[in-house]
Amino acid sequence: MLMNNENNENKQNIEQEQNNNKKIVGLKPNLQAMSDENKNIENNQEENRNKPEDNRNWWRKLLALNPTYGFIIFLTFIFQASFVCATTNYDYINGTFEKIKIDIKSIVSKPIKIGNEVLFIGENYVYILQENGNIKKIEQKIKNAKNYSSIKLNDNNILFVGASNLLPSEKFRDEIYNIIFRNKPNSYSKVKRYNLLTEREKEEFYLPFFKNDAKFLEEYKNYVKEYENSMYAILYNVKTNEYKKVGKINVRRSNPKLLLLENGNVLIWNGYAIAGKQHETETFELYDSSTKKFIILKDLNCKNCSVFELKNNEIFSSKGEIYNIKTKNLKKLTETYWYNPIVINGEMILNVSGELYDHKTGKIHRVKNFHLNNHQKVLKLQNNKILFNSKLSDINIYNIKNDIVEAQCSFLAKRTDNTFNMLLLNNGQVLFFGGHYNAHKNNSISQILNSEGYYQNKLELFDPELNQTKLIKQSYSSFLLNPILLDNGKILFTSKNEYILFIPKK
Repeated sequence: MLMNNENNENKQNIEQEQNNNKKIVGLKPNLQAMSDENKNIENNQEENRNKPEDNRNWWRKLLALNPTYGFIIFLTFIFQASFVCATTNYDYINGTFEKIKIDIKSIVSKPIKIGNEVLFIGENYVYILQENGNIKKIEQKIKNAKNYSSIKLNDNNILFVGASNLLPSEKFRDEIYNIIFRNKPNSYSKVKRYNLLTEREKEEFYLPFFKNDAKFLEEYKNYVKEYENSMYAILYNVKTNEYKKVGKINVRRSNPKLLLLENGNVLIWNGYAIAGKQHETETFELYDSSTKKFIILKDLNCKNCSVFELKNNEIFSSKGEIYNIKTKNLKKLTETYWYNPIVINGEMILNVSGELYDHKTGKIHRVKNFHLNNHQKVLKLQNNKILFNSKLSDINIYNIKNDIVEAQCSFLAKRTDNTFNMLLLNNGQVLFFGGHYNAHKNNSISQILNSEGYYQNKLELFDPELNQTKLIKQSYSSFLLNPILLDNGKILFTSKNEYILFIPKK
């Protein structure tokens, strides 16, 4: 019985081999060659197994097995090399300046980068600086756009958030006071109790006094509608050039601060309760990009603070607090304010005073070799090292891992105060610009700022890897501020009453 089984098995193997041979006969010559090559590889497998892993030339086998794979790998290599060169090998040393023809007086907030285009927000309209240099005006109107803040979402659409219209009770305050309280007994105590009411309670109180005043009621009705509309955020679709109303914010605020979170939601805080008046709101809200609604974060509040995103749904406030958006848990790190905090990979927070918070362990310790004052400039580099200036003219690189200052050099152009700025480029280099070269002790900072003669108009490029600086050949005559780095390597600056493009040489 055993021998019969073996004979049957051999017979089946022979039939299978014949079928395989029939299939091979129909293959194209190049595939037949591949099959022959496979046999050669199989014959050499024993020899290859005895070789060290690094010497087997696996990539040669892959290319021999299928030439198409080799062609794809070759194209991929060429594409990646081209992309790296295109994004990093810009010649900024020989760059040139070009003015943008747009009326800066009509622009009310910082421009937004969309790839190689720039979106400018005017008082009532949006303008787009296209890659070819033309300015395109979006005809659809945004009323009171100057009171909105804007941010680019993950889908490249723009979210406008802000509402500064007066409450109806504030808008019609004089009319309400004149008809209800003026020259009435105990008016002071009545007004005092009235001011403690909510907006809804106030409305229920004063509207009956105007039931026969048709003109007032019509004006009131129109304003309430305008006020309600102002509380809605606006979503601008970049592709279709169309606006639409989305979620309604919970707290009126003009020009709030916005932070795009990794999950696509937006954090909103601060802003002025009444436009033009220095009364900042302390509340935080969260815009849910999936539901298009705003949610109040009740336990989180601060005025004029910086906020950064950490890992695990947590955010850090320079008030010295960490808030978990998911669990609503608020943790106080320190009682002191964290000036110029640096967040690294969402895992560590470094204070300029030298306090380091490790998000993994939840502990704070003080580093030895990093202690700055609040006026020194700080910039996080691509490799998580930190660049800062000292003695006003020295550039230092601090290694947070080893707690050492590992490199130091000086500016080539004198910058004797901290009004200079710096920008991290895509290739890891740093562009320095601005500052002053002759800030004497007997000159006030206002005198210096208003004097073109003191302004340092030379730009320079710093290479952290080589620890060297080089001067940009062309300079600009006045202050350059608010740099925006575009995908094509160009840099957009604000300068007095104009916008300037700094264009690297390709």
